[in-house]
Parts: sequence; structure tokens; C-alpha cells
Amino acid sequence: MEIVIFYIIVAGLAILISMFFLYQLKKKERIKIDEQQQKTEIKPEECLEPEEEELVFLYSKEMLRNSANIKISDDGLKKAVKFVFYKNESSENCEEEIIFAPHLKNDEEKKAAATELINTISAALARVNSEKTQCPYYFWNWAPSCKDHSHMHGTIIKWDCAASPELLSQKSFRGNYHPGTIYGCYCFAQTLPEGIKSFKPPYNYYDGKKIVTLSKKELNKLCNIQKRK
Repeated sequence: MEIVIFYIIVAGLAILISMFFLYQLKKKERIKIDEQQQKTEIKPEECLEPEEEELVFLYSKEMLRNSANIKISDDGLKKAVKFVFYKNESSENCEEEIIFAPHLKNDEEKKAAATELINTISAALARVNSEKTQCPYYFWNWAPSCKDHSHMHGTIIKWDCAASPELLSQKSFRGNYHPGTIYGCYCFAQTLPEGIKSFKPPYNYYDGKKIVTLSKKELNKLCNIQKRK
């Protein structure tokens, strides 16, 4: 009997230690992703004109339209945009305007859903930045915590043609969406001019139905990158 109790205690400690190391790993991963995003994105304070801020709002609204977790009024979303980009004190209460879905029972689930809002606004900024380069495409940058999205890493996607990562990997459909704009996803979009510094040919490209490969020449032709250099 004592031996059984001993092994139960050892097993319990092993589980706790594993959970601790997993938590630390995810924490480091999140920091690494944040650092990479800071390197690849233009600081909003330096780039957003009033009309661009309006575009970020409109794109965010479009991406959130089919969210199963949160709803937010137009005024609330505009406050959230200002808070994310400018840390405007008057918009710090934007979370109060989020309507959480009934199936989100605890604070942890609601916090993850609120993160979906922040990630969506960041994706909208990435789209605005892509349009500045006159190239409406982006690279899907995979976050290791999103195990189901590993096959999307480095895939080129057009902003007005969102993919379904689940269908592309023959799993249950969750909708067509951009990186970071669905619950639990911490992937992010990277503009093509920035992405070609990180990814090498041949490139993966989502053509609206499936993922195909592109040579460097085909990619340059796709977005006329060469002529703009």
C-alpha cells in the first residue's frame, strides 16, 4: 500500500513539474512572438493617418463579424483601436464594451477572447501596412502554440481571400480567417516585403482553393516586387 502511495505522489510531482516547464515554454514563446512582431510591424504612432485609422477599424469590424466569442459596438471597437495603437487613457475601458458569448464561463476564457480582439486589430494594421506596399498579400507566420496551424507557416495569402487552415489540413471547418483572428490563435501576418527576408523560395501560396508553390520569379510577378525595389 505504501509503495502505491509513493508512486502516486511521484507521478503527481512529475505532472506538476511538466506543467511548470510547459508554462515557462509558452511564456518564452509568447515573448519571442511579440519581439518578432515588433521587428516586422511599423509602429502605429508613426504611420497611422486618420483615414488609415478608419481603415483599421473597418477591417477589424469585417474580421470580427463571424466571431463566435465576442461582439462589440462600433464605438467600443474604435476605442479599442485607439487603445491598442496609442494607449489612449480615455479608451482603457474598451473591455467593458465587449459582449462575451455565454459559453465563455470563466475569466481565463474571457481573457483569451479579449486577446482575439487585440490580435484582430493587429491583423487589420498588417493589412493597412500591406496596402502601403501596394501588395495585398501577406505571409502567414506560425506560432508554435497553434499546433493545428503549423502547415500554414510561410504561406502567402491574399487579404481579400482568407483561408481555412482546418480544411487545408482535412479537419473540421472553423471558418475562413486570417492569422490571430480566431480564438486561441497567436499566429500573425507579415507583409510580403518583410516576409521575403525570412522565407526562402519556393514559396507556398494559397490560390483560393489549395496551397501551391511559387518560384521567386513568380512571386515577383505576382506583386511586382522587383520594380518597386
